[in-house]
Amino acid sequence: MICDFSTKRYRKELNDLNKLVQKAEDMVAKQSSGAKAKFIKRVSKEKIELNTALIEKRRLLLGIKGYCTNLSEHQLPAKQVIERYHHLWRVEQSFRMSKYDLEARPIYHQKEDAIRSHVLICFLALIIEKYLELTTQMTLRNIRLLVWNITESHIRDRITGDTFKFSSPATELMQSQLAPLVKRWKLLPH
Repeated sequence: MICDFSTKRYRKELNDLNKLVQKAEDMVAKQSSGAKAKFIKRVSKEKIELNTALIEKRRLLLGIKGYCTNLSEHQLPAKQVIERYHHLWRVEQSFRMSKYDLEARPIYHQKEDAIRSHVLICFLALIIEKYLELTTQMTLRNIRLLVWNITESHIRDRITGDTFKFSSPATELMQSQLAPLVKRWKLLPH
């Protein structure tokens, strides 16, 4: 268990605690315990009072946050445990991306190999999306809007058998942050 104190967290928790204590004091003054409130204890069926012991216990813990880990201090110093916890939002963002943006769910496959393949494809798409975001500094939504506007038409002449390829105008794409990648990977004719 690693404990950390933050002044910013202390101020926020103190403000929240003061609001809850004020609410509890108002309920005790009115002797109305209809709504659930913290820091109130029932003395009898009709009488309630302020739970000062619980309030003081909470005051002692203001600004302190605990982090549990099964790693020793030798394996990962306490400061790094806290830093890594603060970056947890990135992992959660990736799960949200895979769940909603990549539409990884629902999975309609029955066999284990098909399910594993589906998850692998979604994971690879997530890696590509993150790479594009980091490389271009564009949001995923803007990248999609640009890429989805790329179309190509193939027209085949029945008489000669020749196929003619017509690409849509990609000027918007070539003026965006994706242009260097498009040129490097030779994705569109320039």
